[in-house]
Order: sequence, then C-alpha cells, then structure tokens
Amino acid sequence: LWYHCELFKKSNYHYLKLKKCNEKGYRLITVFHSEWQEKRVKTKLFLKSIINNDSVIYARNTKITNDKKKINEFLDKYHLQGKGNSTIQIGLVYKNEIVAALTINKHHRNFNKQVINRVCFGEYKVIGGFKKMLHALPSGRYITWSDNRWSDGTMYQKNGFTLESSLSQDYFYTDGFSLFSKQSCGKRFINCPSNLTEHQYMNSLKFYRVYDCGKKRWSIFL
Repeated sequence: LWYHCELFKKSNYHYLKLKKCNEKGYRLITVFHSEWQEKRVKTKLFLKSIINNDSVIYARNTKITNDKKKINEFLDKYHLQGKGNSTIQIGLVYKNEIVAALTINKHHRNFNKQVINRVCFGEYKVIGGFKKMLHALPSGRYITWSDNRWSDGTMYQKNGFTLESSLSQDYFYTDGFSLFSKQSCGKRFINCPSNLTEHQYMNSLKFYRVYDCGKKRWSIFL
C-alpha cells in the first residue's frame, strides 16, 4: 500500500493497468495488501468462485429464503465487506445451506432510491441465481455499482441492467498498512482544522491517498 499511494503513484495508475490488461484480453483483479492480510480467507473464496467451475448448481434446484439472520451470517462469511444495513434480504437455499444472497437498502443520500448493496455467492457457482433473486424483489427501480477492481459488471449486463455511467477512480487513505474509506476520513470525523482541507490534514498525519480502478453504475426496472 505504501508504494502504491500518491507519494509514488499517479491517481490513474491502477486504472491504466486495468485498461491495458483488458485491451490484451486479460481480466485483472486488483487486491490491496491490507485485504490480503486482513481478509485473506474471503479473498481466496472470491477468487475461487471465479476460476472454479467444478462446484456448479442450478437456481431451479434452490429455494428462496428471507431469513435475515442466516443471510447476514452468510454475508459476513463470504462477502468482502460483510453484511450491510438492509431493508430487504433475499437468499438461495440448496440442501439446507444458503449459497447466494442479495440485499437492498435505501440510498444514503436519497431515501427514495433503492440500492442493491450486496450480491454474494458462496462456494457454489449458481447458474441463474442472480436472476432468480432479482425476480423475488418487489417491482421498482434499483441501482447498484460494480467495482472495477473485482468485477467487470458482466453479471449486471447479462441480466438486463443499464450501464448509467463509468465512474473515474476513487480513493482510500492509507498509513501504509491499512485502508480507510474516504467517507470515514471526512472533515467532521477527523477533527480537521477549518483552515485545512481533508486532504491536507490527512497528509499532515502521514495518511496518503491510494486510488482504485473506478466503478460502474447500473440500474434496472423490475
């Protein structure tokens, strides 16, 4: 993280690496050091879900569940961000085990917008699973984002989502060991002096920006 922060790398470094790999026909997954150190089991499970074609089941062989407790336990085990706040929970059960989950929450700035804030598959590749969970949602408009570090958004595209925008690279702060979201480092959370910007104050504390690969924003009417 230290040698990939703004002291050593330009803000578009990871994005350009992704772009060059895509142009050559390769899929690039960008894993930061702290994720490998702190979330190694989840990271390995995620990578396994991409490259492993052996553990395949079909959505028609699963059942829908809305058991919030079990769905949150599943997300804490498999999703890189763990469970989030949610108003709707949809899970798929196979042989009494949750194998996929999707949750909805209201947008943090606009409560009229419904956000798909978690989509997660465990150790099975569930063919048709995302589509089945979508069909279990109430009718309406939903938005979501795919993170270019982890996903190219193909799952959304194949299931009828519209690509609304491609967002430029965003940033975290790092001390060289851990990542801190920009939201958690806003001026009101870090006691930033009024005469300094968030960025200036964080730099004075030896925290520097490290940039991601950008995101895509998707939407769908169900």
